[in-house]
Order: sequence, then structure tokens, then C-alpha cells
Amino acid sequence: MSSLPTAPGAPASRSVAEQPHADEARKPTTSPRLPFPPSIPPESAYANPGVDTSLRIGDLLEGRYQVEAPLGEGGVGIVYRALQLKLHRRVAVKLLQQEVIGEEELRPRFQQEALTLAALSHPHIVTLQDYGLVRGRPFLVMELLEGRT
Repeated sequence: MSSLPTAPGAPASRSVAEQPHADEARKPTTSPRLPFPPSIPPESAYANPGVDTSLRIGDLLEGRYQVEAPLGEGGVGIVYRALQLKLHRRVAVKLLQQEVIGEEELRPRFQQEALTLAALSHPHIVTLQDYGLVRGRPFLVMELLEGRT
């Protein structure tokens, strides 16, 4: 395959065979491992069973995020829309369900989800922005993507 002539001093063009494949350009990249908080505390550190620890509109998480509305619920977590107060930015907050806090395998799974999200950078994967503990329940703060799922 011949390439087109180039102007003097211009970089040589690559043939189509040398171009990166489109799927390669879309692969997620990983960022360097960032320190994560110590593992999620044992069950004894969580709120007492039967005590309502759900979030309500207006609640503050660590004084930084104000809950605005529930967005959805799954088997492991509840997702809320919240306002990041310092930056005036809307975020999604995923809170571990009260009912599953005592299940041994779910705490490490929730932490692994946070570590995995923190290590990935891709336009089709939400960005993890923060993590914390509220009322004895772990939560993740992610970019908020409006629209349908």
C-alpha cells in the first residue's frame, strides 16, 4: 500500500492497517490506585437493626451533600440525587440498603464496587467522586447522569 506524499517536515501518515482499531480506542483506562478508606467496619459498627436510618429530602451527608430526591432502588442499594454543597453540583449517592448491612459478603462487594469505579476512566462509565459513612451505612458519591436507563 502506498502512502500519499507529504510536505517537507510534515509527519508521515499511517496506513489504515497501522491505525488503532475503533474498539481499542474505547477501552476503559485505569488510573493509578488511590488510597481507599480502611475496609468497611464490622456489623457492630452499623446502626441498630430496626432503627430507621433511611435518608430524607434535605438530609446532609458528612456536611457536604444535601439529599434532594430518591432516584431508584435495587437489591443492594438506594440511589439518591444530592447537591454537592461546595461546588453546587448535582451528584448521585448510592447508599447500602439497611436490610443487607448485616450480610457478610455484601460489605466487601460494596467496597469492591467503589475500588473498581475509582480505577476506571471511560466516557460510558460513571465516575466515582467520593465515599463515606452516614448513620452507620456506607455510601458512594458518583457523577449524576440524567435520563433513562
